[in-house]
Amino acid sequence: LWFDSGLVPEKVILPSLQFVGGHFRFDRGYGAVELQLPRLQGTGPFRVCCTQDLLNFAAPALQYADGGLNVMSNQVLEAFNFFELREVNGNLNVVDNPALSTASVYALRLQLDVLGGDFVNCGNMGASLTGDC
Repeated sequence: LWFDSGLVPEKVILPSLQFVGGHFRFDRGYGAVELQLPRLQGTGPFRVCCTQDLLNFAAPALQYADGGLNVMSNQVLEAFNFFELREVNGNLNVVDNPALSTASVYALRLQLDVLGGDFVNCGNMGASLTGDC
């Protein structure tokens, strides 16, 4: 499932989506302020990237992401919700989201039971801009 460029509604809500067998990508999504995936439980690689307007997104039922989870270069993103997430089979990259608190990124890392790759947290509010970013 791939959202790329173009105008999308201000609120993108996929109330019935439970599983994505391949990639979930939300790239650019101009105009979207909110992304809600209330029933999504599992996906392949998960990516939210390069948005200009997205303030928050939630995938509260997501339990696993096979192939990594990437939240990158979202200019005004203030919050995300991965309440049930316990397993990322791949890298966890939360990078270059200047309005997102680094504390929320570390909290996400601490709730995981399984991380199958690297953890990168940089370029977020309160994170060091130096190092492996």
